[in-house]
Amino acid sequence: MRTATVVLTDETGFDPNDLAQLAPTFTGIVPESVSVPAITLSGDSKTATLVYTLDPPVGGAWPDDAEGQIVFAAGAFEDAANNGSAAITETFIINPFLTPTISLSGDTDATEGGTASYDVTLSQIPGSEVTVTVDVTAGTIDPASLPADAALTSGGTQVILTFADGTTDLTQTFTVDIVDDTLPELDETFNVSIASTVPITTSSVTTTISANDGPVDSFNGVNAPGGDFSDDGLAPTDIGALTLQPGTNTLVATQQGDGEPGGRDRDYVTFTVPVNMVLSELILANYDAGETGFPQGFIAIDDGTQITLDPTTVTGGADDLLGGHVYNTGDVNNDILDDLGDGESFGTTFDSFTPPLTAGTYTLWMNQGGESSQIELEFVVNPVQGALIAIGDAPTLAESGDTGSVTLLFPLTSNVADATVTEIAYTVDGVAATAQNITFINGQATLAIEVPNDDAYTLDPVTVVLTGVTGTDVVLDQTPGA
Repeated sequence: MRTATVVLTDETGFDPNDLAQLAPTFTGIVPESVSVPAITLSGDSKTATLVYTLDPPVGGAWPDDAEGQIVFAAGAFEDAANNGSAAITETFIINPFLTPTISLSGDTDATEGGTASYDVTLSQIPGSEVTVTVDVTAGTIDPASLPADAALTSGGTQVILTFADGTTDLTQTFTVDIVDDTLPELDETFNVSIASTVPITTSSVTTTISANDGPVDSFNGVNAPGGDFSDDGLAPTDIGALTLQPGTNTLVATQQGDGEPGGRDRDYVTFTVPVNMVLSELILANYDAGETGFPQGFIAIDDGTQITLDPTTVTGGADDLLGGHVYNTGDVNNDILDDLGDGESFGTTFDSFTPPLTAGTYTLWMNQGGESSQIELEFVVNPVQGALIAIGDAPTLAESGDTGSVTLLFPLTSNVADATVTEIAYTVDGVAATAQNITFINGQATLAIEVPNDDAYTLDPVTVVLTGVTGTDVVLDQTPGA
């Protein structure tokens, strides 16, 4: 398609309604079809510029540097004084369409549950078909949440817009739907961008989704990254950098089940109890349950910086966890550390521990199977009162034959030189052994463990965990010795 421009003058002035009705005759070059002209009048209406859009001649293409004539018969139109026009012949040159440029504009702010609108606009009529590819990509929003959280109304995260050759509809509009999920989170962004073989003046727009849910996940008032603790047990959110402080430390976290808007949300956090401190209480300060009836949640703890148990199949053995507890609204304002450590919850067996938790790094797993629910936990940290008893690794020994036994000597230490301890209970490879009487001298003692010889030519690791103590003002470090 091409355009032909004709400029007409009249001393009296033009009536644009008459000009729009002109039916010119073409000579020299005869296009197959001609559009209604686009008309521009000068300020005094004495000059009219008419731009016609022309299809190629029948059966052929436009000749190079071609000229033609547009002929207006006598009386084809009247001027402003109702005088009939004389015959007019105007010469025109075929004007090739210039390549248009493309720009993108749209909403920079949106709300959950709303829609964001965008326009793709060509700068002028195209001389050939123009295609534009639109993509919705992540900004600060988790890429894995697309298109679940934000998607084109037409579906997915990509659409192709087509502008036909010669179209005068130079703007196309598309929209992105924003999901109204139930997860507390910070404001987040996504990007809308366009690509084309045609030059682009504005290629992308960043849209911010304003969150409309409750308080985000936080620890001691500091928001979790993105407003949500990690849902990956192998990569928990590390709040250990904000090591638990003496006194009360507050964690707020929200979880929900698979069927809720936004999908399953588990929370995993890693925290550190400082040296010479103990976690003496873990209080369920609040449980804002989304469910009716008898809502329940689950919390588990393990030592170290990961929880490797598969939360969907519970493979790997729940007994590898230090502890677990199914809580309900009846636990609110209660210390649940004892419940976590007692070794059993609703028929599931855990490794167990005896509170308080001593210095070290631990990972907490919080889980909710139903509607979105929020819990508030208070970590109460206190200085060690009295003696802190810990076990070290025993020297490696060679067996003395295929029968009998060898004695492994595990060093015990106390931060109090002459700790008053009468008896220590322990497990060997997870099996409770007979408690022993222990005497500390200058903060040192020894736990002797008899290990049977065998006829296998392999290393036989032995793991010993202190589980109980009889004494005055004594706390056990339950880090195992080997």
